[in-house]
Amino acid sequence: MNREWLVLADLPSPTDLQNQINKAYEVKNLKKIWSLTFRGRQLSKAKAFLRLRMLFMIFGSDAVLKDKLFDNGNLVEFFKEFPVSDERVWAFEICFGTNPNLLSMKEKIRDIFKQASP
Repeated sequence: MNREWLVLADLPSPTDLQNQINKAYEVKNLKKIWSLTFRGRQLSKAKAFLRLRMLFMIFGSDAVLKDKLFDNGNLVEFFKEFPVSDERVWAFEICFGTNPNLLSMKEKIRDIFKQASP
């Protein structure tokens, strides 16, 4: 497999770009890397893994503090101090949808942790 989509990449030079495009990857190696990264070949596991990582995009290191995340006051204060912007908007909408309430956010956080556990 080669990576023609890299034509959109911003690499240091046209030569670097062409070298990257021409570099071939065996699909069996990509399958192995996928399995190692996402703890299996199932798409559902990969989605759960990525959603868990998105919680870190949204909450930073607070994502590991479940007690803090499940407290309405803490969530309100967190979003006052760190409003959702830039890349975090994308992660927030993937995890919670648009305009979620605190109860639905806590339910989705709980689901994300449950689905991502081994």
